[in-house]
Amino acid sequence: MNNIRNALVIAHYNRAGNLRQDTLDALPVLQRYFEKIILVSTHLNTEAEQKVPPFVDVYKRDNVGYDFYSYRAGIQTLIASGNEFQVTLMNTSFVIADPEKLCRHYLEQGVNRHHVDVYGLVKSQEIVEHLQSFLLTFSNRLMREPGFIQWWDSMQALNARHEVIYAYELGLSQYLSAAGYPLTAAITSPGHAAVANPSHGNYEVLLETCGILKIELIRDNPFNINLNRLLAMAARDDTFRRMVREALDN
Repeated sequence: MNNIRNALVIAHYNRAGNLRQDTLDALPVLQRYFEKIILVSTHLNTEAEQKVPPFVDVYKRDNVGYDFYSYRAGIQTLIASGNEFQVTLMNTSFVIADPEKLCRHYLEQGVNRHHVDVYGLVKSQEIVEHLQSFLLTFSNRLMREPGFIQWWDSMQALNARHEVIYAYELGLSQYLSAAGYPLTAAITSPGHAAVANPSHGNYEVLLETCGILKIELIRDNPFNINLNRLLAMAARDDTFRRMVREALDN
């Protein structure tokens, strides 16, 4: 098992084709934890692509199938290269305010200590129990499982967001549970009695311990959560305020 390496697949989308500064700033930190980093983008302009550091492999594809189809492209690339990787999937639907915190909490204290076949940053009870797909890690043992490979190979490019959520966001966890893989996550507590989604209801813990913030929370706030603490932080921290503004243009 000594030949197993760590790979990161980043699913990127930005309506203007930009690569946010928080993502760029996180890449050198992530490089310390991953031997291979693949950025799969459905919209990356030339200026943004030139900013990507040379240790990141860039793949551009048509804008179909949302992030799961980008994950699929990255996974298939890794399998074709020999499949000796433990694979982490990450998208750009969240602000990485502190990449050191994220890597320490999720990778060092989470993935590297738990030694499970599937590990996520957040487990949600919204609709049904599932691991949220914005940050997930699969062991090499799982990556070699024929049924798991087939799950990705058989994926269709769905272009309605709700279809992707039910078929793939929820469907992946349902497949894993049915196959006997426990759904383990760093954050499982909703943090709010009326909110089943910890990435919203427990956003303060995610920001404090992991240094991240979901863009959907600050853009839409679908659960009408009190964001006064977040607003106060943005008011006193110019860097954080710029991150939030850039994320709102994502």
